[in-house]
Amino acid sequence: MNYMIEIFIPVPSGTKSLKKIERRVSIHCGKITYREKDLQKVTLTFEFEKREAAKAAMEDISKDGIHVEGPCKY
Repeated sequence: MNYMIEIFIPVPSGTKSLKKIERRVSIHCGKITYREKDLQKVTLTFEFEKREAAKAAMEDISKDGIHVEGPCKY
């Protein structure tokens, strides 16, 4: 079973942070599966094989005040 987290980054700061966030999530073995940008935010969805890895990534990213939802079943 796979798990996911969603990360919501305000624009314009989001466009500068994307690569940094992707690198940090990849440390926890997360793979980006969805990316959407609108006028207010960038939404990133990452998939993980283990719930513990998704939770660790969520905690790591949310420490910086970035809005993260999950982990939940994908």
